[in-house]
Amino acid sequence: MREEKSADIQRLAEAGWRLMREGKPEKARQVFRQVLARLPGERPRARLRYRRGGSEIVVSRVGQDSQPLSPSESLGLDARLALANCCLECGLVEESIHHLERAVEVCPDRAEAYCELGLAYEKGGREGLAVSALRRALRLDPGLPRAYYSLAQHYVKRERLQEAKKALRKALRLSPERQEYYLGLAGCYVQQGRLEEALRWLRRAAKKFPGNAAVREMLAELYQRAGDYSGLMEQAQALVRLNPRNPHGYDLLAVAHFQRGDLEGAIESMSRLVSLDPLDALSRLKLGLLLQQNGELGRAMEEYQQVIALAPQRELVRAALEAMENLDHYQMQQILLRAAEDRAFRARLERDVEGTLVSHGYRLTEFAQEILRRLEFGSEPPSEQWEITYH
Repeated sequence: MREEKSADIQRLAEAGWRLMREGKPEKARQVFRQVLARLPGERPRARLRYRRGGSEIVVSRVGQDSQPLSPSESLGLDARLALANCCLECGLVEESIHHLERAVEVCPDRAEAYCELGLAYEKGGREGLAVSALRRALRLDPGLPRAYYSLAQHYVKRERLQEAKKALRKALRLSPERQEYYLGLAGCYVQQGRLEEALRWLRRAAKKFPGNAAVREMLAELYQRAGDYSGLMEQAQALVRLNPRNPHGYDLLAVAHFQRGDLEGAIESMSRLVSLDPLDALSRLKLGLLLQQNGELGRAMEEYQQVIALAPQRELVRAALEAMENLDHYQMQQILLRAAEDRAFRARLERDVEGTLVSHGYRLTEFAQEILRRLEFGSEPPSEQWEITYH
């Protein structure tokens, strides 16, 4: 009978781990709570307390009992660690800390428990306790890469970059298959202004993880920062190949084309970006500026008008209005000069302003067209007659 009950609890725990793998932490949390409720009471082997003003944990053994965990206690410990993880994913930090402290008291020699406890303390804002728990984890198991990585994150937040790099290198030696360790190390070098070192680590990561978008995005941004637009182009193209619907890839690709003097390529890339997200006003503003530089004034004006119609942030609206104002001024100069030199063009303009402008490839705002209707052609009028300002 006892064996059947134990098997049922084991199956319940396995269901909880499956739910975790499926990304359902709240349901898994409920399952692991049931597992712990069905298991016999845990026997504490230590007592956890704080010292130095609550910034350091102290674990004191209870008696001299060194017996190993029973099968039910071992299952209960694994379930409690899983439950703590679910709590963290659900934002229940204090509940997670409670379960992890209990796990440490039941099994004071489990390095993993201290590592998870350090992560929970960090998320709960107890920084001193986080470091204390992580260091205890590494004393128990110096081969725990996650503890080194967590310590590195702690050091980075406090700009202790040398210590962070040392911890990250140890994590990498122990677990070279984790791309976040490469990214963390490169980030430390970036903060120190050592771009070449950062690029060296990222190139190594890109070679090891050719299909990882995060590595290639960081590498592309560093190439851009270093002014290496050939490197930027290579990484942006790789990002687009990895995911043809990755907007960031097209944005970087447009920058690479533009910096290499290829306006057509930049326009094509930015147009793809706009097609992926037609409501992105910033991308439309960038596209409008590129089109204007390429002499495609009509399309540029349409993009500026779209930016304003989308009613995004005030800064983007102001930028679009300023771009429209400049475009109107530029075209007005061209139109008035042509009207002064070309009588046939001037005659058509006097009869039909809008139709003449469209047939000759101009695209002015209604306000600018109204100014043209009121002008007397024959020679270019003083600028104050047609000064355009948008408010």
